[in-house]
Amino acid sequence: MNDATTPQKDFILSLMGQREVAPDFREGITAEWDSLTKGRAGELIDALKSLPYAPNGGKSASPAYQALCALPKTKFAIPAGVIASAVSESVDDLMFVEVKEYKGTTYLRRLYGSWGDFRRERLSRDDENAVVGILGSDPLRFVKEFGQHHARCANCNAELTDEKSRQYFLGPDCRKKLGVS
Repeated sequence: MNDATTPQKDFILSLMGQREVAPDFREGITAEWDSLTKGRAGELIDALKSLPYAPNGGKSASPAYQALCALPKTKFAIPAGVIASAVSESVDDLMFVEVKEYKGTTYLRRLYGSWGDFRRERLSRDDENAVVGILGSDPLRFVKEFGQHHARCANCNAELTDEKSRQYFLGPDCRKKLGVS
Protein backbone atom coordinates (compact mmCIF):
# COMPACT_ATOMS: atom_id res chain seq x y z
CA MET A 1 0.00 0.00 0.00
CA ASN A 2 1.17 3.47 -0.81
CA ASP A 3 -1.18 5.32 1.56
CA ALA A 4 0.30 7.85 3.98
CA THR A 5 1.01 6.34 7.39
CA THR A 6 -0.76 7.40 10.56
CA PRO A 7 2.49 8.85 12.00
CA GLN A 8 2.94 10.92 8.82
CA LYS A 9 -0.60 12.27 9.06
CA ASP A 10 -0.19 13.00 12.77
CA PHE A 11 3.04 14.88 12.05
CA ILE A 12 1.35 16.91 9.30
CA LEU A 13 -1.43 17.89 11.72
CA SER A 14 1.15 18.80 14.34
CA LEU A 15 3.10 20.97 11.89
CA MET A 16 -0.10 22.68 10.71
CA GLY A 17 -0.77 23.67 14.33
CA GLN A 18 2.75 25.04 14.86
CA ARG A 19 3.45 26.88 11.61
CA GLU A 20 2.02 29.87 9.77
CA VAL A 21 0.03 28.04 7.11
CA ALA A 22 -1.78 30.05 4.44
CA PRO A 23 -5.52 29.29 4.33
CA ASP A 24 -5.40 28.09 0.70
CA PHE A 25 -2.52 25.69 1.48
CA ARG A 26 -4.42 24.38 4.51
CA GLU A 27 -7.54 23.85 2.36
CA GLY A 28 -5.48 22.01 -0.26
CA ILE A 29 -4.14 19.62 2.36
CA THR A 30 -7.65 19.03 3.68
CA ALA A 31 -8.96 18.35 0.16
CA GLU A 32 -6.39 15.62 -0.55
CA TRP A 33 -6.31 14.20 3.00
CA ASP A 34 -8.17 10.93 2.28
CA SER A 35 -6.08 10.10 -0.83
CA LEU A 36 -2.70 11.14 0.61
CA THR A 37 0.20 8.91 -0.42
CA LYS A 38 3.45 8.35 1.48
CA GLY A 39 5.38 10.35 -1.11
CA ARG A 40 2.93 13.27 -1.07
CA ALA A 41 2.87 13.23 2.76
CA GLY A 42 6.66 13.53 2.73
CA GLU A 43 6.44 16.51 0.36
CA LEU A 44 3.86 18.21 2.60
CA ILE A 45 5.98 17.58 5.69
CA ASP A 46 9.00 19.19 3.99
CA ALA A 47 6.89 22.15 2.85
CA LEU A 48 5.36 22.65 6.29
CA LYS A 49 8.75 22.40 8.02
CA SER A 50 10.02 25.24 5.82
CA LEU A 51 7.27 27.61 7.03
CA PRO A 52 7.91 30.02 9.93
CA TYR A 53 6.58 29.17 13.35
CA ALA A 54 3.29 30.78 14.27
CA PRO A 55 3.49 33.35 17.09
CA ASN A 56 3.16 31.76 20.51
CA GLY A 57 4.15 28.38 19.06
CA GLY A 58 0.82 28.07 17.25
CA LYS A 59 -1.05 27.71 20.52
CA SER A 60 -4.34 29.51 20.67
CA ALA A 61 -3.67 32.56 22.74
CA SER A 62 -5.45 32.92 26.05
CA PRO A 63 -7.59 36.03 26.57
CA ALA A 64 -4.92 37.37 28.96
CA TYR A 65 -2.18 36.93 26.33
CA GLN A 66 -4.39 38.52 23.67
CA ALA A 67 -4.90 41.52 25.98
CA LEU A 68 -1.13 41.75 26.51
CA CYS A 69 -0.52 41.65 22.74
CA ALA A 70 -3.02 44.48 22.24
CA LEU A 71 -1.04 46.86 24.48
CA PRO A 72 1.45 49.33 22.98
CA LYS A 73 4.99 47.96 22.98
CA THR A 74 6.56 50.55 25.29
CA LYS A 75 7.17 51.44 28.93
CA PHE A 76 4.53 52.33 31.52
CA ALA A 77 4.37 53.68 35.08
CA ILE A 78 1.44 52.71 37.27
CA PRO A 79 0.85 54.72 40.47
CA ALA A 80 0.88 52.74 43.71
CA GLY A 81 -2.69 53.83 44.48
CA VAL A 82 -3.88 52.14 41.29
CA ILE A 83 -1.81 48.97 41.50
CA ALA A 84 -1.13 48.24 45.19
CA SER A 85 -4.26 46.20 45.93
CA ALA A 86 -4.08 44.32 42.61
CA VAL A 87 -0.60 42.79 42.89
CA SER A 88 1.28 40.84 45.51
CA GLU A 89 4.55 42.69 44.90
CA SER A 90 5.37 45.79 46.94
CA VAL A 91 5.04 49.15 45.20
CA ASP A 92 6.44 52.33 46.74
CA ASP A 93 5.36 55.20 44.49
CA LEU A 94 5.19 53.87 40.94
CA MET A 95 5.47 50.43 39.36
CA PHE A 96 7.43 50.59 36.10
CA VAL A 97 6.73 47.94 33.48
CA GLU A 98 7.57 47.33 29.85
CA VAL A 99 5.66 45.50 27.14
CA LYS A 100 7.97 44.21 24.44
CA GLU A 101 7.72 41.85 21.48
CA TYR A 102 10.60 39.55 20.63
CA LYS A 103 10.52 36.90 17.89
CA GLY A 104 6.75 36.96 17.68
CA THR A 105 6.14 36.63 21.42
CA THR A 106 4.97 39.51 23.59
CA TYR A 107 6.40 39.92 27.08
CA LEU A 108 5.65 42.06 30.13
CA ARG A 109 8.50 42.77 32.55
CA ARG A 110 8.79 44.90 35.67
CA LEU A 111 11.53 47.51 35.40
CA TYR A 112 13.94 48.51 38.14
CA GLY A 113 16.64 51.17 37.82
CA SER A 114 16.83 53.98 35.30
CA TRP A 115 17.17 54.60 31.56
CA GLY A 116 20.12 52.80 30.09
CA ASP A 117 20.44 50.58 33.13
CA PHE A 118 17.02 48.97 33.57
CA ARG A 119 16.88 45.56 35.18
CA ARG A 120 13.92 43.51 33.99
CA GLU A 121 12.09 40.88 36.04
CA ARG A 122 9.10 38.67 35.43
CA LEU A 123 5.95 39.08 37.45
CA SER A 124 3.93 36.16 38.74
CA ARG A 125 1.16 35.07 36.34
CA ASP A 126 -1.52 36.56 38.61
CA ASP A 127 0.34 39.86 38.98
CA GLU A 128 1.00 39.99 35.23
CA ASN A 129 -2.70 39.48 34.49
CA ALA A 130 -3.62 42.22 36.98
CA VAL A 131 -1.10 44.64 35.42
CA VAL A 132 -2.33 43.87 31.90
CA GLY A 133 -5.90 44.56 33.01
CA ILE A 134 -4.92 47.87 34.55
CA LEU A 135 -2.85 48.94 31.55
CA GLY A 136 -5.64 47.93 29.18
CA SER A 137 -8.05 50.32 30.90
CA ASP A 138 -6.10 53.40 29.72
CA PRO A 139 -2.65 52.60 28.28
CA LEU A 140 -1.89 56.18 27.23
CA ARG A 141 -2.39 57.39 30.81
CA PHE A 142 0.33 55.04 32.06
CA VAL A 143 2.69 55.85 29.17
CA LYS A 144 2.31 59.53 30.11
CA GLU A 145 3.03 58.69 33.77
CA PHE A 146 6.29 57.05 32.71
CA GLY A 147 7.32 59.99 30.51
CA GLN A 148 6.33 62.52 33.15
CA HIS A 149 8.39 60.75 35.81
CA HIS A 150 11.48 60.73 33.59
CA ALA A 151 10.73 64.06 31.83
CA ARG A 152 11.64 62.36 28.53
CA CYS A 153 9.92 60.45 25.76
CA ALA A 154 8.36 57.44 27.48
CA ASN A 155 9.26 55.19 24.57
CA CYS A 156 12.79 56.13 23.46
CA ASN A 157 14.13 58.53 26.14
CA ALA A 158 14.53 61.42 23.68
CA GLU A 159 14.28 65.01 24.86
CA LEU A 160 10.81 66.44 24.30
CA THR A 161 11.18 69.56 22.14
CA ASP A 162 7.65 70.58 21.16
CA GLU A 163 4.41 71.22 23.02
CA LYS A 164 2.53 68.19 21.67
CA SER A 165 5.44 65.92 22.64
CA ARG A 166 5.40 67.34 26.18
CA GLN A 167 1.63 66.90 26.33
CA TYR A 168 1.82 63.16 25.56
CA PHE A 169 5.36 62.55 26.86
CA LEU A 170 6.05 60.92 23.50
CA GLY A 171 8.08 62.33 20.64
CA PRO A 172 6.52 62.63 17.14
CA ASP A 173 8.07 59.41 15.81
CA CYS A 174 7.07 57.43 18.89
CA ARG A 175 3.53 58.85 18.80
CA LYS A 176 3.27 57.66 15.20
CA LYS A 177 4.72 54.24 16.08
CA LEU A 178 2.28 53.81 18.98
CA GLY A 179 -0.71 55.17 17.04
CA VAL A 180 -1.16 58.31 19.16
CA SER A 181 -2.37 61.33 17.22
